Amino acid sequence: NPLIEISADEKKGKIAQDILARIGYGAVNPLVERLSHWDPFVRKQAVELLAKIGKPAIPSLVQAFGSDAYSVRESALDALLKINDADASVNLLVNGLSNQNTDIRWRSAIALAQMPHRQALNPLVQTLKDPSAKVRKTAAMALGFYGGRFSGEQAIGPLMQRLQDEDIFMRKAA
Repeated sequence: NPLIEISADEKKGKIAQDILARIGYGAVNPLVERLSHWDPFVRKQAVELLAKIGKPAIPSLVQAFGSDAYSVRESALDALLKINDADASVNLLVNGLSNQNTDIRWRSAIALAQMPHRQALNPLVQTLKDPSAKVRKTAAMALGFYGGRFSGEQAIGPLMQRLQDEDIFMRKAA
């Protein structure tokens, strides 16, 4: 897509990016293809454009969590937070909690901490049993951020069990 190619140009890129954002959903598929590009800058730029498109791009942004480039995963999280549509993102992020990739589980817990949603409460409680201490700790912190927004009584018992966790940081988070 010529617009996507031009969007990488420093001088003409801003105009092309604005046009792609206005196209919206029609630009999502070509941008998704860019998520697998070998150049991390190209992938990151695609994620940022998907963020400008907004809600129609949410499934593609969650897909970016699987990227091998940390900067793309970071941008995908930032884009989801900028879109700030917990209702549209929660199912995809909850699914991320059970992904085989530890980093995806961890980043999903971070995103759910910043976009509290009642539907994420039980999956976060289950994530307290994750094999990764980093993921368990983040899930505990997310539940703490949820505070009194939702009935968190079902989280109290599992959090108390985590006070016996072998990881000191997990114990502190619980």
